[in-house]
Amino acid sequence: ARQVAEYVEQQRQCPHCRQILTCKGHHQIGMRTLFGKLPLSSPRLYTCSCQPHQKRSWSPVAALFSERSTPELLCQEVRWASLLSYGVTVKLLGDLLPMEHQLSTSTVSRHVHQVAERLEGELGDEQPSFLKNYGTLHPQVNALIGPHIQHLIDLTLTMNRVACEQDSTATGQAIGTNNNKREAI
Repeated sequence: ARQVAEYVEQQRQCPHCRQILTCKGHHQIGMRTLFGKLPLSSPRLYTCSCQPHQKRSWSPVAALFSERSTPELLCQEVRWASLLSYGVTVKLLGDLLPMEHQLSTSTVSRHVHQVAERLEGELGDEQPSFLKNYGTLHPQVNALIGPHIQHLIDLTLTMNRVACEQDSTATGQAIGTNNNKREAI
């Protein structure tokens, strides 16, 4: 709670003109942790008039803890949900952790998807093939294995193209057969 209070004090000053922001009111938010729910005092501050804003007020604590769950709790939820069903995960965490209220399967599912989206965003652009980036190896190693890797890439692409052509041919024949049956009817 002391760290949150220090953070709020840092946010009370406008970052542009250094004017103290006035308080609109206080409310409490519940932060879910591995050890239960932690109530945090969350002041609502008016935005400064020196800069245009879409909202007239904001809560620094709510902005800081937008998920309302600690990373440790999210880690346990996602870890167990990756191994077990959401229902079993909820039951297991409810039995193991001192939670005042039972988690729901929809909450665990939402947390799993949020963590997955965040991790996907951190990965960056998808690479077509990491094998094509073999040029970063030592020049002597690259000279020895580079042609072999390129041959494997070409072979894989050829096999994929042939498989796709066979799939499209088989699909086309099946569709043609269905059309003939429909026409006969």
